[in-house]
Amino acid sequence: MITEVYSEHRYLLEANELTDEDKKLYRQIMAREALKSDYEKSIRKLSDYLYKHFNEKAVILIDEYDIPIQQGYSNIIKIAVVFDGKNINLKFEKNF
Repeated sequence: MITEVYSEHRYLLEANELTDEDKKLYRQIMAREALKSDYEKSIRKLSDYLYKHFNEKAVILIDEYDIPIQQGYSNIIKIAVVFDGKNINLKFEKNF
């Protein structure tokens, strides 16, 4: 799922604010070639990338209600990206 979120924000790969190292990791995450430790930090890193690009703090929203109900799974995390005209907000929540 994080690879899908990164793909949705692939415009960040064109951002001058991201370093070559940032872009390399970004591509690895999208291609599912990153290290486990990189995925563990991927939400935070995406927040950092969005901050660098938009110069606004990001809040991560994760909606986990529909998939567990539909598929019977628990502990599923989603990321919501909200733009209110001024800020990009990412937020995550867990309801276990």
